[in-house]
Amino acid sequence: MRGTLIGWVGHGTYIAAYSVVSTAALAWLFLSALNLDYVEIWQPRPWQAWVAFALCPTGFFLVLAGLFSRNPFSISFRKGREPDAIVALTRHPVLWGFLCWSVGHIPPNGDLRSLLLFGGFALFSAGGLFMLEKRARRTFGPTWPSASLQTSVFPFAAVMRGANRLRIDMPMAATLLCTVLLLVWLLGGGHAVLLGADPFLFLRA
Repeated sequence: MRGTLIGWVGHGTYIAAYSVVSTAALAWLFLSALNLDYVEIWQPRPWQAWVAFALCPTGFFLVLAGLFSRNPFSISFRKGREPDAIVALTRHPVLWGFLCWSVGHIPPNGDLRSLLLFGGFALFSAGGLFMLEKRARRTFGPTWPSASLQTSVFPFAAVMRGANRLRIDMPMAATLLCTVLLLVWLLGGGHAVLLGADPFLFLRA
């Protein structure tokens, strides 16, 4: 079905429409979760917010850098057989980004609905890694061994084994700027305005 739809409307239009529908579904899911009863599993501690502070911006960076970089191995708005710089880090940055974001939200919340919501996202993202890896192998066919040599599923694995080196190109630089701006907005109370909770309040205490 995916291949048929891309054939009808084109890759870029399909990804854009998929993103809009997914964002709308996520918004509905979050609003529904916020209306559920709060059932505490563990008591949140200040140190747990640092987990979110570390993982969530990392996840935001990976998602945006992945979407706006050429990546023939995985999810991307842009097509092209020559991968951009983010692919040296991992060939599935979008899913790793969602995984970081979802895992980062679990410790500082400590309630049942958050565990189910963000835990579900984490499991979905982790499972998606295997699905996209299988799809990429099928797409590249006999050229897979050579094509995948300079990248890896796990972040930094290709760099650590010396198969590639980290560099910064235009999509990564723009994403770094967006990540910094997001942090400034969140620390200024943006998260509280959007969702009624400020996980970074202790930083200003």
